[in-house]
Amino acid sequence: MYEFTPADPALNRPGHETGLSEKRKILLIYIPLAAFASMMTGIVLGENQQTAGLVQLVFGFVINVLALVWAKFDADERQYALSRFFPAAVLVFSVLAIAYYLIRSRGARGGLISTGLLISYIVGVMFALIVVGSIVTVLMVAAGLLTEKVLDGS
Repeated sequence: MYEFTPADPALNRPGHETGLSEKRKILLIYIPLAAFASMMTGIVLGENQQTAGLVQLVFGFVINVLALVWAKFDADERQYALSRFFPAAVLVFSVLAIAYYLIRSRGARGGLISTGLLISYIVGVMFALIVVGSIVTVLMVAAGLLTEKVLDGS
């Protein structure tokens, strides 16, 4: 008879990594989910522009806070001291403050490469949001949760 022994989670075997770091969770899960929720709020509450605008403003603030948390994790990892004004700069200037941080923390060459990757990330997330949002919107119209005039842009 065979004996089953579950794997020890403390062992780090090749091919069995422990999952996403906090920085990657923010980049790959939290920011796209907040952006998706913001986009879908605009679609669902499209007729009520004031409420939709307020909710999207809140989601924009959430995305900026997530970007700040990512920058703090990255700064800790790189042992880079952030300015005391950096949190306010991220909340006010958003992506520009993150690009500034990337150049300051990595030097000119590394910062420009990282800023290029940041732009690629933003474009990729936007593309994915358009595709997924379109599919979800069509499914919501097909299920009767939204009217067809949402698809017309009216």
